[in-house]
Amino acid sequence: MREFKVKDDKKVKIELEQGEYDEKSSIHAYDSRDMHQVGYLNFRLKGDTAFIYSFKVDDSEFLRTGVGAVMLNCFEDHAYKRRAFRVDGRFYPDGEGAKYSKDFYEKHGYEIYRDGYEQYISKRLTKDKLQSATDGQDYTLEPSNKTQEQ
Repeated sequence: MREFKVKDDKKVKIELEQGEYDEKSSIHAYDSRDMHQVGYLNFRLKGDTAFIYSFKVDDSEFLRTGVGAVMLNCFEDHAYKRRAFRVDGRFYPDGEGAKYSKDFYEKHGYEIYRDGYEQYISKRLTKDKLQSATDGQDYTLEPSNKTQEQ
C-alpha cells in the first residue's frame, strides 16, 4: 500500500490486490485519514492485454481530486510491467458524470469507440506513453498479501 497526495491537500492510500495468475485483480483507493474506501479499479490480465471491467471513484468528496488518475496510472504501470501492451474495456457512461468520464479517458490517451450499441475504451501502452503521463512519478505498487479469492 502506498500513499499519494491528490488535490485539496487530500491523501489516499492505494492498494493492489493481485488475484491468482494475475486474473481478477483490483486497485483500491482509501482515504488516508480514516481508511474508508473512496474508489476502485477492477481488472484482469490476459496475454498482452489488460481488461478494465469496473472503475469508479465512489466518494463524492474525492471526485475530481486526481484519485482516479492515480489509480489509472498505478494500474497501467502494473499492467505494462506484466507485459500487457494494450488496455481494453467497456465504457458505461452514466448520468451527470458521463461527459466527465469521457473527457477523463480521452485526457489519459484512451480511444472511445462504439460497436453496435456497446461503447469501449482502448489504449496502447508503451514505455514512452507511460513516462510522459506520469511526469516522472513512480506508480509502482507491490501486491498485498491477500487476494480477492480470500
